[in-house]
Amino acid sequence: MSSIITVGSVALDSIETHNNSVQSIVGGSATYFSIAASLFASVKVVGIVGEDFPEKGINIFKNNNINIDNLERAKGTTFKWSCKYNSDFSHRETLSTNLGVFESFNPSQIIGEEENDILFLANIHPSLQKQIINISNKKKLIACDTMNLWIDNNLDDLHGVLSYIDLFFLNEEEAFMMSKSTSLIDCFKHISMLGPNNIVIKLGERGCAVFESGKITKMSPHPVKTVIDPTGAGDCFAGGVLGYMAHSNSTLIDAIDYGSAVASCAIEGFGVDNLLSVTAEDIVGRVNSLRE
Repeated sequence: MSSIITVGSVALDSIETHNNSVQSIVGGSATYFSIAASLFASVKVVGIVGEDFPEKGINIFKNNNINIDNLERAKGTTFKWSCKYNSDFSHRETLSTNLGVFESFNPSQIIGEEENDILFLANIHPSLQKQIINISNKKKLIACDTMNLWIDNNLDDLHGVLSYIDLFFLNEEEAFMMSKSTSLIDCFKHISMLGPNNIVIKLGERGCAVFESGKITKMSPHPVKTVIDPTGAGDCFAGGVLGYMAHSNSTLIDAIDYGSAVASCAIEGFGVDNLLSVTAEDIVGRVNSLRE
């Protein structure tokens, strides 16, 4: 079984929906990803938090057997982010972003130099993603995510990263932006020419489209009873996919349903709350029900 290293944000989120709100809960891309992936595999987090990061946040990682030896605690404040969703969760408004110590985050080393490690680069700045690739030993698989901010402002940097990437996660809007096309086929053709042999375009409640070994496959989503908070769904999806691949050495297509099942669990609660009560057996059960 391969282990996973992830590099990304560990944050304190404040989230408002049409019927509830929470303040300063533990979030961030590396947090969501690592908890999801830890259901199936050994995970190591590389990140940074401030002096105000709560001990209960540290315990979330420890209680899920996530290695945080390279989660730096620096002088200053933790990355803080707040948002508000509309009534049907089709739109999210970012209310505030305070990078805090994350603004100067500069990882000097990547732990776990085994060649069979999987490296997941969350949606941090592409120049930082490239730096991490340069200081990492050869990995079995390098995967990354991105966001529209980097596509708008740092596209050349992102292109430089993609030439090293084996698996690329992005959502439909981001794919359209990158390829300047609304055809998924054109999106896959354009992005694959930049480097990745495997691409997952997330389609929200419509599931996802997967490009693997030159073949495009449309995958169904997992049914969700009630959406409470979709924050971190994409990171949980990637964590479930890579966690299962690390655990079973399965193909990308086989692992997609596990990512969908993990994400469906996560969005049925606020933040990581629901994810913390889920077991690998629960995820397998959801996958089996999806495939029936």
